[in-house]
Amino acid sequence: MEAIKQTESISIEHQWQAELVGTEMFWADLLDDERFADESGSMSQYVIDYRANLKNHIVNVIAKPRVFLFGLREKVRFNYFRQPSYNFLTKKTKFHLLVGVKAKPVTISIKLSDFFFKDLPRPKIILEPHFVTLMKSQADNVTLSVHDFLSTVGIDLGFQCDVIATGSSLSPYWGEIEDESQSLTAFFNEAKRYEAKGKDLVVYLNDYQLSTTSSLLSNAVVDENIDGLFEQPFDGISDKEEPDEDANNKSLEMDAYQLLMLSRCFTLYFLGRDVRNSVMIKNAENNLSRYMKRMSVSLIDIDHAYLSEGDYINLGSQEIPHSSSHVFSIEQEQGKLSMEKPTE
Repeated sequence: MEAIKQTESISIEHQWQAELVGTEMFWADLLDDERFADESGSMSQYVIDYRANLKNHIVNVIAKPRVFLFGLREKVRFNYFRQPSYNFLTKKTKFHLLVGVKAKPVTISIKLSDFFFKDLPRPKIILEPHFVTLMKSQADNVTLSVHDFLSTVGIDLGFQCDVIATGSSLSPYWGEIEDESQSLTAFFNEAKRYEAKGKDLVVYLNDYQLSTTSSLLSNAVVDENIDGLFEQPFDGISDKEEPDEDANNKSLEMDAYQLLMLSRCFTLYFLGRDVRNSVMIKNAENNLSRYMKRMSVSLIDIDHAYLSEGDYINLGSQEIPHSSSHVFSIEQEQGKLSMEKPTE
């Protein structure tokens, strides 16, 4: 029987701090050609160009480190059977919307010159169910989806966004990505899983600044087999190097697995931690727990806060009240996770 001896080992504990530094929202249903065509019928060239540009833009964004939040919103369409009307006294333009599965009519009035062409209060308007095109001239125009439009002008219809899933780019689950078209296809296939009849699927592509604080755990003792059959040391630590106890707040370039773990944190935050209710939650719990233990990450602090308020940035779920600010932390001790979040 082989002898077992106890030896002192270097043990470093890491704490992560992730802060939201940028975000983009887009309407994911627009990527689905089949779903889009079923509702839209004929399209103007402006819409064709918009969708092509959107796909190109998404390819560029998901090539960067991003964490996704998939959310469902109330279905909203322009009522293109009722054209916008302009009020010369208020200089506001009235738009007619159809909201929800039952297409409830809703009217909104907007002073367009506050948001688009400052010197043109009454631009030419081309309306389609999903889009509006505002034209100053043939060469000077802007096309927006209905959700882009409502978000830009700050209209609050009283609806909120329910986070139903998370993801990251480039995800390890996408496999080997050799060109841009493959990354878009992989992202589209992931988003398509969360489409819901009678709802609009929006995706938030979030950029976080990740920094880490490290501390030395002194007098750590482990059992080590004399033949050297012990767990592989963590990257960056060798028997000949003394760790820097003053290494604080180092910014990290996140790799695919760190991004994935960050998305797992949001899964547990928004969807809850009852692993009996969801395979997604169970996988997130297990993946995150194993990763944090293996990489000696004891704490992950997340600050996902917007600087403003608005209908389109009030995120929440059945577990979490809707808000524009979400600050929480996940702690790991001996492979067990606990979460701390602000009380209501």
